Amino acid sequence: MVVIGLWVAVSVVSLFWTPYQLLATDGYHVWSSPSAAHPLGTDGVGSDVLSWLMAGSRTNLAIALLTVCVAAALGLLLVAAMVSRNSAFA
Repeated sequence: MVVIGLWVAVSVVSLFWTPYQLLATDGYHVWSSPSAAHPLGTDGVGSDVLSWLMAGSRTNLAIALLTVCVAAALGLLLVAAMVSRNSAFA
């Protein structure tokens, strides 16, 4: 629950704030290791990895919620079909 709570918190925070703009690049800090300016370092074009991780958490959260909703709906439909076909469950 703690991990999911942190995931949701990071997703919500990333809607309003990320350390750097997602498409901002810094040619002087390509593949830099973690530092105070870039807590998770930078990638091959100089983009901040933390900013991309925060933005990606929104997409992952949306996909996870959609998957849970679809699975719950299918499960309810299957249970309803079983109950209506077999009166032993009723």
